[in-house]
Amino acid sequence: MKSLRTASALKPAREGILAVLREPSMIDRIQGVIRELQLDDELSVTDTLDDALRRIRSGSTPRVLLLDLGESAAPIAEVSAARAVAGADLKLVVLGTVNDVALFRDLLSAGASDYLVKPSTREALAAVLERTSAAAGATPDGLGRVIVFIGSRGGVGATTSAVSCAWLMATERRERVALVDLDLHFGTVALKLDLDPGSGLCEALEQPSRIDSLFIERAMIKVNDNLRVLAAEASAAQHLAVDAGAVDMLLHELRRKFVRVTVDLPRGASPMQRVVLAAASHVVVFCERSLAGLRDTIRLQTLVREQAPQARLWLIEAGASGERALIGKSEFEKGIGKSLDANLSYDPKSASAAPNPGQPLPEGSRAKDGIGPKMFTEENIALAEALEDVARTTGHTLVELAIDWLLAQSPVVSVIAGAKTAQQVKANASSSGWHLTQNDLAQIEEVLSRAPHPIA
Repeated sequence: MKSLRTASALKPAREGILAVLREPSMIDRIQGVIRELQLDDELSVTDTLDDALRRIRSGSTPRVLLLDLGESAAPIAEVSAARAVAGADLKLVVLGTVNDVALFRDLLSAGASDYLVKPSTREALAAVLERTSAAAGATPDGLGRVIVFIGSRGGVGATTSAVSCAWLMATERRERVALVDLDLHFGTVALKLDLDPGSGLCEALEQPSRIDSLFIERAMIKVNDNLRVLAAEASAAQHLAVDAGAVDMLLHELRRKFVRVTVDLPRGASPMQRVVLAAASHVVVFCERSLAGLRDTIRLQTLVREQAPQARLWLIEAGASGERALIGKSEFEKGIGKSLDANLSYDPKSASAAPNPGQPLPEGSRAKDGIGPKMFTEENIALAEALEDVARTTGHTLVELAIDWLLAQSPVVSVIAGAKTAQQVKANASSSGWHLTQNDLAQIEEVLSRAPHPIA
């Protein structure tokens, strides 16, 4: 690991813009954008890709390679060759004359960072030429990460959790976050935040040619400095012909502008769902422990395994299951073939009160002005995630891990665990009948040693 970091540090910094262009008007427009943005990049122009790649092989390290393939007979092959020679950290922007979703996706798959249709607007050129440092949490190619929230059944808290997590990342962690509701007819993300969703999302998905940086900026609703929402509230009688390629283009544009793209995804197996999952870094499934919930959790596991093998799948036990008949936790976990990753507790008072003034749950809950801001710091969240990893290796939940760890501390002889629901009582009781090994305890102590304050 150390040698990798050293090699990365020794890499020469990328500077300048190398363009394969033949049109004087386009060259003038790019020079104008460079002046407007006050970039210190020098623009170098060549007529052929071969000459550009020869310069790169000779030691040139441009920050951006602009490649006009409007007259190319094999644009995909040329993009692949350019990416292979230039390296993974180069921004490779293709210019062309064909406005086609399939071509756009093929170019991205071949290694292009972006595709602009000529004549390109000043705003589009500015978006690809401006200097943007890859923020923490972005993927290696500098694009933001997609986090998908989906419920195995309706009413299990997926939308509430998507809104809350997006708000926390934007407010507490100060990351640029896009919150997207893809339930175009009956979605409630905008409703929970007391927002008018407008018609931008529907227009974008029905007319993919309109999707660009400027259109996205106008279509999104500002919640605060770091959080933007993209949602819809189409009439129930309105039929929407959603092109899966349009969803792909939309996600790519959002990932260019935001560090996190949080998607509230309705259940289904349409091309739209598959495209979203294929772009995901994390997929969070909220599981209802009913018979139907077990069936649909297994179905979603299969869908994610097939469409999003790159994504980290989180299976969360939903607390908001109401009075629906539940099956035993051990039987449920046996059915899905693994332990649940976490349990989402349910506070009916906070859940029902927060949406009324248009506030996300963390903002409207009782924890806001109490212990919450002191407890949910980045350091403590990182510790909790590390402890979840330890719990996963033992085959038990974090609650079970915590109770058994307390019992292992001298002179503790018993633990009194609070509970508000029968579900929480069962979760606490399931910690009995097993014990942490010395190796488990050593792993826990190692994690706790990273805490900013001593844990007694």
